[in-house]
Amino acid sequence: MDLDFFNNLGKTLKQNKDVKNFIDNLGDFLQQNNNTSNEKGILIQLQNERKTSIATRNSIRDEIQNILKEYANNNFKDEEMYFISSKKDGLYISFKYENGEKSIEKLAPKELPEDVKVNDILKKENENYVIDNKSTEEVIGQIEEMANELLNKQDKELENFRKDGHIYKVEEQREDRIYLIDVTSGDDLVLEEVDFPQYLLNDAVEETTFKYENGNYLKVVEN
Repeated sequence: MDLDFFNNLGKTLKQNKDVKNFIDNLGDFLQQNNNTSNEKGILIQLQNERKTSIATRNSIRDEIQNILKEYANNNFKDEEMYFISSKKDGLYISFKYENGEKSIEKLAPKELPEDVKVNDILKKENENYVIDNKSTEEVIGQIEEMANELLNKQDKELENFRKDGHIYKVEEQREDRIYLIDVTSGDDLVLEEVDFPQYLLNDAVEETTFKYENGNYLKVVEN
């Protein structure tokens, strides 16, 4: 009997098993990594979809809190409402609303339904967390409608702020955000320009001036 044949066969089977385990583990890792990357809070999602100034972002954030509190007061009068706001270090960060009060809780995935996601609304049934799909859809719809109104207002304000032929001065540059004042009009209004060209950021130090012409900002070069 050829013992080498059986030894080689055993090695081959072990290698195949190791490869299978590696592939399975890799698949689990990629799935977890993909799930994590997709789990972004509603505010971050909105900012990724449209350019948002700091002022508008803060207004949206405050209004999200108002919407959640009002919805909980109107629809969860005698029970707790949980809004999954984010995920950090493997734990879900939840806003808990009960009797008009808000608190923050960290929840482990094993406590929650397997298909839970950031931005879901949960309630408790028999001491178990349950996803409330109807409430989630309604609240996210309200938030998106509110955010679009504020972003449209922001864009309209900037549209009126930009005037062809006017000179604008950089009042402040902070973390690649540019704040301008219209020198030509003489107004004191300072606005964050969310569409300021990226290639001009290095030139946009405080007191630098730019001319708005044909929909573009051009650096004013002094002679």
